[in-house]
Amino acid sequence: MNPLLVVFVFILLLAALLYMMSVEEPEKPLEEEFTVVETIVPKVSLEKEEVKSIDATPPMDTEPEKEETVEPSEQPEDMDDLERLSGVGAKYRQLLIAVGITTTASLATQNPDELWSKLVETNKSEEIVKRPPPLKIVEAWIEKAKELY
Repeated sequence: MNPLLVVFVFILLLAALLYMMSVEEPEKPLEEEFTVVETIVPKVSLEKEEVKSIDATPPMDTEPEKEETVEPSEQPEDMDDLERLSGVGAKYRQLLIAVGITTTASLATQNPDELWSKLVETNKSEEIVKRPPPLKIVEAWIEKAKELY
């Protein structure tokens, strides 16, 4: 078969396809689209009082992306001691507890290098966080714990 004929037929088919894609479909009246939606989702009318009663808080099983940190002076006294440290999220608190650090007083007395190596080893075995905290972060935690203690 002649290769020029194959190329010509291919180009002709491609042009026809592009033409068919570029032709706009006639627009449907909006009424038809709304009718379809109304049959699937019933109409809901909300009065002003009903709108105020809607609770916009996320479900309890989802965790917020960022934890809000509160200054230690603003936190209640009955709060867990490690929660007073800003920059220590829930997962890192779990990791600290897994290595035996349960209070800011015990954290303040730690050697940063030794604590960091314990955190890394514990996280390898228990897989609490995706990545253990860097050494600089552990040093910052210890300094904050010393300030609070």
